[in-house]
Formats: sequence, structure tokens, C-alpha cells
Amino acid sequence: MVENEREGSSMKSEVTGSGKPVVLVPGGLTGWLSWKPHAEQLSSHYKVIRVQLLSVDFGLKNALLPPNYSVNFETNALEKTLDNIGISVADFVAWSYGAEITLNFALNNPNRVRSLALIEPPAIWVLRSRGPLSKELLEQ
Repeated sequence: MVENEREGSSMKSEVTGSGKPVVLVPGGLTGWLSWKPHAEQLSSHYKVIRVQLLSVDFGLKNALLPPNYSVNFETNALEKTLDNIGISVADFVAWSYGAEITLNFALNNPNRVRSLALIEPPAIWVLRSRGPLSKELLEQ
């Protein structure tokens, strides 16, 4: 396990296996623990990179998020983490809030994404771009 140099600039990461890189980006509740069984299976064929969202890491430390915290903050940390590991292009699998961060990463770095699997991304901004949100949607 590698804890990258500066808190707030990159994410904790774990690299296992060898082969084409697959980056597993977790949701916000359980963090990278949710991907552990998947990483164990995939690492027999792939280089698996599990990352820990900064929001989860801060929460586990009972630390406040920085005032400039945003999806872009996490996205920049993901990019720096991959740079630190030496990953230029990868397949990405992401869940929940991690899927929103990974989608943002992919939109800003399309040349670094070989494939993208997003599970339950909370991409409300996509809906807003289509017009006002309905009362029913807002109440869910």
C-alpha cells in the first residue's frame, strides 16, 4: 500500500497483479474496501489499482474537508495518483460518487481512458443540462 506524499494532492492507492491496468474507484461510504474482493480476482490477469477517495480518507481521520473541496479536487487527486504510479492509460471501473469523479476524469482526460464502466453515477448535472428537474426527481 502506498500513501502518496501530500495529503490533498493524491489518493492512497494499492497496486496488485500485473498486466493491463484497471483502476477501481470506490463510492463514498465504504471506500476502497468495497473493491477488495474484485481486486483479488482481477489481479490474476490485470494490474489492479485501488484508490481511496480523499473524502473517505478525511472522514476516517475525523478531519474536515478543505474549503476548496469539490469533484474537481478528487479528480485532480486521481490524476496525480495515476501519474505517481506511472499509469498513462487504463480501464476504469467506478461506483457511486467515485463514478462521478471518474466520469469527470474521463471527460477531462479522454486519452487516458481505454474503457469506462460506471455503476450508479450520481450525475445530476447531466439531467440539469436537459432542463429544470421535476418535483418527483427532486423528492427521490
